[in-house]
Amino acid sequence: MDVFDRIIEVTKPIAKGYILNLFGEPTFHPRFSDLLEKTRGFSTWLSSHLNYEEGRAHKLAMWDHLRIICSIDTLDAFEYPNYRVGGDYVNVLRNLDILANGACDVFPQFLVPSVDIDREPYIQFARQHGIPEENVILKVKLENFRLDPTSAPSPGKCHSPYMGLYFNCDGYLVPCCNNVNSALHMAHISQINSVVELYAGGKGEAVRKALAVDKNCFDSCGRCDGMRYWDTEFVDDLRAVQIVFTRLLKSDRTKIPQAGSE
Repeated sequence: MDVFDRIIEVTKPIAKGYILNLFGEPTFHPRFSDLLEKTRGFSTWLSSHLNYEEGRAHKLAMWDHLRIICSIDTLDAFEYPNYRVGGDYVNVLRNLDILANGACDVFPQFLVPSVDIDREPYIQFARQHGIPEENVILKVKLENFRLDPTSAPSPGKCHSPYMGLYFNCDGYLVPCCNNVNSALHMAHISQINSVVELYAGGKGEAVRKALAVDKNCFDSCGRCDGMRYWDTEFVDDLRAVQIVFTRLLKSDRTKIPQAGSE
C-alpha cells in the first residue's frame, strides 16, 4: 500500500479522479476497500467483469464515488462464454442489478464489431436494468491485440502522456494504460516529490516529446494506433472554452450601463 499511498499523496493536488484498473479483475485485490477509501472525494473508475459472489457486488454498491464500467460484452447469453471463459452470464446480470440499485454509477460496456452498429438494442438493455442510456459504452472488439514488437508498425504520434497520468502496478509512471516495457518507465513514484516533477525534466519529458513526434521509436507502441489530442480531448476542451467565454460575455453585458441609467 505504500506505493499507492505515495501516488495519491503526489497527485491529489491536481487530480480530477482516479482509475483503478489493474491487470485482471481489480476488485479481487485483497485490500480493495482500502484503496477506495483512499480515493474518497474523487470520482473513482474501474472496469469489472462482475463474475463474483453477490456479497462483493453489495460491498461495491455502497461507494457513492465509484464509477464501474461493467464488462457485459454481449447481449447474447449463449455467446458469452466466447468472451469470458468460465464466466456465468446469470451472475453477471444479478451483480449488474445490485450495482445499478446501489450508490455507485454503472456503465455497461459491450464489445462490438464496428462503431456503426445499431445502438438501440443496447439502450433497451440499459433501460431494462434501470441504467441511464447515456451510460452505455460500445467498444470495438480488438482481435489478439498485443504489445510485441512488429516489423510493420502502425504509423502515428501519441499524446497520451500529455492527457493523463498513468502508473503501473509497480509504481512506475508510464505514458498510457497499456502494459508497456521498461523503455517507457519514466520514473518511479518514490523518485517524484512534487507535481512539477510529474511533468517536467528527466526521462518523462523526453518520452513525452518523442511520442509526440513518432510513437514508433518505442517497440511497445508499434501495434497501437496511438492517442491524438486533436481526435479526443480537443473537442471537449473546445466546448469548455466556449462555455467559459459565453458565461463571460453574459456577465459583461450585465455590467454595461443601460440607456437612461445613472
